Amino acid sequence: FFFFKQKTAYEILSGLVGSEMCIRDSNAEYMGDKVSKVIPGKINNILSKEMSLNKFAQIGKITPHKMRVKKIEELLMRESKNADDVKFFVDFMESICKDFKLQFYGYTVEMYLKLFAFYKLKKLQPLELLYSKGDLCPQFFFLFDGKIEVFNLNETGQEKVVRTIDVGCMFGKKEDASCIRQDSAKSIGESIVLEIDKAACEKIRAN
Repeated sequence: FFFFKQKTAYEILSGLVGSEMCIRDSNAEYMGDKVSKVIPGKINNILSKEMSLNKFAQIGKITPHKMRVKKIEELLMRESKNADDVKFFVDFMESICKDFKLQFYGYTVEMYLKLFAFYKLKKLQPLELLYSKGDLCPQFFFLFDGKIEVFNLNETGQEKVVRTIDVGCMFGKKEDASCIRQDSAKSIGESIVLEIDKAACEKIRAN
C-alpha cells in the first residue's frame, strides 16, 4: 500500500522547476508582492471585509431617533446657534413630546436662542440617580432616550415604583422651584435627559 501525504504550500513552491517557476514568478510580480505574502494577503482581505461588515452592523443599530438625539447633543454643545437649529430642535421636541408645544407656547426664535444657554443634556448610567427625595425643584426634565423610574422607599427601605417615564415624557416639574421633591428618580438603563431651568424659562417669557 502507498500512503499519500498532502504537501504544504511551501513544499510545493520549493519543488517547482522550469516553466512552473516562471509561472510562479510572473504571478508574484503581478500580485506586486512576494510569493510568501500571497496567502497572508488574502487573509488580510478577508479580515478587512469582516471588519467592514461588523462596522456596518453597528451602524445599522443606530435608529433615526438616536441619530437625531446625537444631533441635538452636538447642537447644544455649540456656542453659536441659529434659526435653523431652533427649527430642528422644536420639530424634534414636538415629534416626541405632546406637552412640549403647550409648555413653550408662544416662544419665538429669539427666545429659544436665549433658552439654549439654560438647557443641559444629562447622560445617565444604569441605576444612576437623577434626583432624590428632599431635593429642591429648580428644574424639570424631558426624557430623550432610555427609561426613568420614579420611586419612593417604604418603611423597610425597599423601593416602591411610583411610575415609569418613557421617551418623550416631561417630568419633575413643580409649580414652585422652592418645593421639595416627594420622590426619587433613577435611570433603569442608559438614558439621556434634557434638564431645563424653570426660573430661566419664566424670566425669558416675562421679558
